[in-house]
Amino acid sequence: MSRINKCKRAPALVEGFTLIELMMVVAIIGILAAIALPSYQDYAARARYAEVLAAATPARTRVDLCVQANGAGQCGSIPSGSGWAAADGVGSVAISVDEDDFLVTVAPSGLSAGIATDDTYVLRGVVSAGSVNWSTDVGSGCLASGLC
Repeated sequence: MSRINKCKRAPALVEGFTLIELMMVVAIIGILAAIALPSYQDYAARARYAEVLAAATPARTRVDLCVQANGAGQCGSIPSGSGWAAADGVGSVAISVDEDDFLVTVAPSGLSAGIATDDTYVLRGVVSAGSVNWSTDVGSGCLASGLC
């Protein structure tokens, strides 16, 4: 006679996630994305605005060289160089004189997201003892938008 051993099987372990757990994970990811996305967009706009900031360098150098070589009185009209606004994000670069100070104005092209055409970058150069001290002018549009 053969005996049939009836073994009791252990109940199967339930594996996986419940619906509530999955919903909690989705909610947490949604909250993190809502916080991170605006921060990333601000970071990306500031990174693209670096082209505008860099475009001021050749104009600033030209003013510095003119003042050192000729004195501030002889540098009333410095022409803009070709290729200064060659970067995609740069619309124009101009040098002007405001009373005794030099202004280098760089206007963005407005083609990048987060950067408007009125987010201009204006450097004010004050001549002191034969050299030019540069600072961001209060009329810069990039100050209000936090790009510079």
